[in-house]
Amino acid sequence: MVGTDVTSQTDVLNEIWNERRLELALEGDRWPDLVRTGRAMDVLGLSPDRAFQQLYPIPARELIVSTGLTQNPGY
Repeated sequence: MVGTDVTSQTDVLNEIWNERRLELALEGDRWPDLVRTGRAMDVLGLSPDRAFQQLYPIPARELIVSTGLTQNPGY
């Protein structure tokens, strides 16, 4: 539920993200939400040398079949 101290757009977004975190706790949507919104590093306290872990590696068979693909950084 939105608190009465919400006075800016940033506050509204923070309230929405918190509600999503609570309501979808067991749905598996937290990680995609954090990566999609660019907040994964800050929220989870990851060091910059682990930034590559935000993306999964592309499977080798897909790289072989689709010659235009390049592997995600760090893998």
